[in-house]
Amino acid sequence: MAYTPPLAKHLNEKKTLLSGPPPFLVVFYGTDDYLLHASCEDYVQSLQKKAPLEVQRLQEREALRLNFAELAQQSDLFSPHSLYIFSSLKKPASLTGQIKAMGEGSQNHFAFVIPQKTLPKALLQACQQKKALLVSCQSPLGYELPDFILTLAKRYHLKLSPQAVRLILHHQGEDLFRIDNEIRKLSYLFASEETIGEAQLKQWLGVTKMDHIFKLEQYLLSSSPNRAAVLADSLLKQGESFLGIVALLSQVARKGIRISQWMKEGKDVRWIARQLYLPLPVVKTYFQYINQFGPKPFKAGLKSAQAADMSGKSSRQSPNLLCHHLFAPYLVSVPKQ
Repeated sequence: MAYTPPLAKHLNEKKTLLSGPPPFLVVFYGTDDYLLHASCEDYVQSLQKKAPLEVQRLQEREALRLNFAELAQQSDLFSPHSLYIFSSLKKPASLTGQIKAMGEGSQNHFAFVIPQKTLPKALLQACQQKKALLVSCQSPLGYELPDFILTLAKRYHLKLSPQAVRLILHHQGEDLFRIDNEIRKLSYLFASEETIGEAQLKQWLGVTKMDHIFKLEQYLLSSSPNRAAVLADSLLKQGESFLGIVALLSQVARKGIRISQWMKEGKDVRWIARQLYLPLPVVKTYFQYINQFGPKPFKAGLKSAQAADMSGKSSRQSPNLLCHHLFAPYLVSVPKQ
């Protein structure tokens, strides 16, 4: 049998999981915490897109007390299907008997997350007898990481040049959580239609590493544009790029406009969070802001950011003065004293 590198094996098995009929039993196993977590969450989202689903997350001590055969057949009127996720199973062999006792058919789904390189032989045989789908989550080899970054960037609607990929690896190393976090932050700064090169990326990495991106967004959405302006001034004094701050505010405005349009079409908060790959609390904050002030501040904010981008490239005005004008469209949302 030909050797398959760890990441390629993971992606092939994950593709089978997400594209085919959902199996009632899935086992995620391996030594990479990021792949274990991310692939399990992708599986949850794929099931939720197909039918209403109640998700129950359980720990190992709870798994030992439950009867899997009974859980497989349980249902209620409002949530006819359930997904039981058993996370961080340190002693998976103890569940072998439970799995063997399960019937062949089930209207519910089970997912086991096992942070071990291999599965105990008896457990593996029991899973194979139940036609479980196994998803390997071993850490990628060094030469696989560029492909991983490109795949992740595509998920966040980013296009990266090979040079930009190498720069991200240089700054973030091989930690997949850090790489994901960096690319997610970059998605706030760049439009999806442009290809990001090394020269472009260098001027933004400083901003994205400081985690001030989320503070600026939080201040704007909590009706505190003055605090956002003060933070932006502080960043400029620390040597951060004016155009980087402009790009950030442009992305906040674009997200606000897009979310307001989807709200108008009746899309719910979870659907929007999945489309934008944003945490649910962030999208809820946008919902609250738009329900109170509408999309006008975002539309005006986008025009202001576009004008500031042009001025920042051609004008001799002080970046601090130009930066102050960026936040003016959001002053309309400041509560009256």
